[in-house]
Amino acid sequence: MPRQVIKPNHSALEQSGLKAAAWAGDSLNLREIPEAAIIHLQGFPGKEPTQYEQLGLPMAAGQCDGGSPAVLCLGPAEWLIVAEAIGAADLQRQVTRQLAADQAVVNDRSDGLCLFRLSGAAAPWLLNKLSCLDFQLAGQSSAHCARTRL
Repeated sequence: MPRQVIKPNHSALEQSGLKAAAWAGDSLNLREIPEAAIIHLQGFPGKEPTQYEQLGLPMAAGQCDGGSPAVLCLGPAEWLIVAEAIGAADLQRQVTRQLAADQAVVNDRSDGLCLFRLSGAAAPWLLNKLSCLDFQLAGQSSAHCARTRL
């Protein structure tokens, strides 16, 4: 049986054989965002937190700023920076310029991670099924994030 060759720059859904990049139902919408830039920023141990605070990064795990690009704090000195309007290479250069070489490692994870946008009244219910967190209790106004695996 010949091996299937996955072409670069194909979305995760295209790689899985699905042609549609979105699904819409009565109370749930799911849309893949293949053009999203996803940058992983990992601070070096022993650096003062104020160095990262000065950059405007959220400092508490699970906190996010919700701006554009969005910055999600995954843990102490670890962030994901996600942008839809900026390419991954440009975003990585932008982040790298703001940091001293001995402060952090900046990696492009755009090809290794997949970003989906969930919306609709049933979105918290679906997220509850995919995680041990209570998304229905969190409410609409919280500026917090959680990384889950589908």
